Amino acid sequence: MVNQAGCVVVSVGYRLAPEHPFPTTPEDCYTAVQWVAAHASALQGNQARVAVGGSAGGNLAAVIALMARDRGGPPLMFHLLIYPSTDRRTGSASIEENAESYGLTKRDLLRFQRHYLAREADMANPLASPLLAPDLSGLPPALIITAEYDPLRTRASATVSGCACWASRPRSRAITA
Repeated sequence: MVNQAGCVVVSVGYRLAPEHPFPTTPEDCYTAVQWVAAHASALQGNQARVAVGGSAGGNLAAVIALMARDRGGPPLMFHLLIYPSTDRRTGSASIEENAESYGLTKRDLLRFQRHYLAREADMANPLASPLLAPDLSGLPPALIITAEYDPLRTRASATVSGCACWASRPRSRAITA
């Protein structure tokens, strides 16, 4: 995708839980996006065309889009959400259906969440569960990607229906290998 988009890619080395629990990771990522926007020309990029996204960062990309909007920038033109977990409070049908599936298991998801969130109350924080933000307007366009046997598939579907920026032109396409 990056080669086709012709863009500069910056990989962020944010601090990890459990040594650095929530909200360290989103704060680190937001700081990195601010830095990238401020130094875009030195990176041979365009400050007006900053986007965020990723796979492990699907949740983080949604969170950073909220933070950038709420904190006055930098303006984002797009965010890519690959199997995002946007509401950490709930289980989902796809987590149960794929509890022991292809690599990422329900047990893994629960363990990751215990390490990431220091307190159970953090699950309702929009910086952990961006779908719970009181206002989801004014976010940049997004592409949400998920997979049929992904334990996070149902959460990604909730993301599409939960926000106009994520649901303005929802499309589903099955791609087979």
